[in-house]
Amino acid sequence: MASRMGSCIVWRLTNARTSRAAPDEKAPTVLLSRIAGAFFGCVGAPPDGEGTDTWLDEPPGCPDGAEPDGPHPRTRAASAQRGNHRCRMGRAYAVACRAMKRIILGTKKGVLILDEKGGSWTPRPIFHAGMSISYAAADPRDGSLWAAMDHAHWGPKLSRSKDDGATWEHLNDIGYPKGTRFIEQHLPTPDQLPEAERPTAYKEASLLKVWVLGFGAASEPGTIHAGTLPGGLFTSRDGGASWELNRALWDHESRGGDLSKGDATSKNQWGGTPAAMAYGEFVPGIHSIVVDPRDPKRMLVAVSCAGVLETRDGGKTWAGRNRGMMNDYLPDPNAEWGHDPHFIAACPGAPDWVWQQNHTGVFVSRDGAATWSRVSKLNDGVHFGFPVAVDERDGKTAWVVPAKGDDQRMTIDGGLCVARTTDGGETWASLRKGLPQEHAYDVVYRHALDVRGDTLCFGSTTGNLFVSDDRGDSWRSVGNHFPPIHSVRFA
Repeated sequence: MASRMGSCIVWRLTNARTSRAAPDEKAPTVLLSRIAGAFFGCVGAPPDGEGTDTWLDEPPGCPDGAEPDGPHPRTRAASAQRGNHRCRMGRAYAVACRAMKRIILGTKKGVLILDEKGGSWTPRPIFHAGMSISYAAADPRDGSLWAAMDHAHWGPKLSRSKDDGATWEHLNDIGYPKGTRFIEQHLPTPDQLPEAERPTAYKEASLLKVWVLGFGAASEPGTIHAGTLPGGLFTSRDGGASWELNRALWDHESRGGDLSKGDATSKNQWGGTPAAMAYGEFVPGIHSIVVDPRDPKRMLVAVSCAGVLETRDGGKTWAGRNRGMMNDYLPDPNAEWGHDPHFIAACPGAPDWVWQQNHTGVFVSRDGAATWSRVSKLNDGVHFGFPVAVDERDGKTAWVVPAKGDDQRMTIDGGLCVARTTDGGETWASLRKGLPQEHAYDVVYRHALDVRGDTLCFGSTTGNLFVSDDRGDSWRSVGNHFPPIHSVRFA
């Protein structure tokens, strides 16, 4: 299914449910265009015509000879058979055409977009050439492309394209309000006693990096969240024109309370992440944002180094969600705080299944992050790593890219592999077909693995990009000389 081309389906959004619109249906209907296209891995959208509804035998965007797909993985609605391949057009209508897939890469030297056609992936000329991109992705609601730029001189910037990368616009900078403070952290030294504490020192917050972007639900047009170093969550309600720091999370009691009013009122439980050392700081960072598709007021964020937090009221209040987590290098491995999640991801079709690749193993939650279980398999090499990806429908199925930690951070025994579980972590399969097994030193960063249907893709710090069309059973290289890859996302 993943390799077929050109399945064009008319989708209807009625009472928050998606269904197939019959050709003879004349009732007013709201259809998904680029929203469905981006969410389902589609491209193609109708022109902004003024005309009335029109039926076309061959919808725009579908190449000649395209064959319809089978049931859609999310809606399970059967696609139209060829010969009855008609789509509705007009101002209120759109076509969700899965004519091809795209991959968007955030790399050390710019944004790369690869287009798939006929089973081959072709890169476009690089965007933002020479600029380090910490994260790049497509908004699943309107298909717009976003890039978090890590400018060495001017600092972090956000850029957006509304025309599939033809042009880009710079948006208002995210900035910490004046007077926003945090408790300064220091990188532990080998000779430092575990119980030793430094005097509390406060520091004015400034934006070091936009580490991840999280897009709101379809019911929240214009809502975008940004996770940053030094550990602040920002939200825009107007499509990126303005941003607001989530004070409830920033002033959380686990971080010392509201420091704008004076000294800390509670103990700071948030540690710094070595990922910030490149910026000359040892500060926390938010790298994972999960919006519950059932209720956008419920979100999870993951913080290095603190753990996972949850809000159920749209960010007004937050609570730690680290029960069952284990941090082997803490004095108390079962401590509530101080954990180092490398990335978390939830199953879109079963959001209570949440997976976490942690510094100290692979963890899974079956109850929406209320509790966690470690499912590492050291004998299979499944323990340390950075990314994790979850099947879109089956929460028991997940993929990780094992690595050798902690001091080496490279492939295990020189061979690159992906590990997959289909039973919630009870067993893991090592998938190596098509991947280099000698003299490979690739490391895959936390945002550099993604899945869409049966297709997976990951990129490495050595500029290698691999794609699997059969859920990881076999892999093929689609690029070997790219810049170091920071993020990989289907678009």
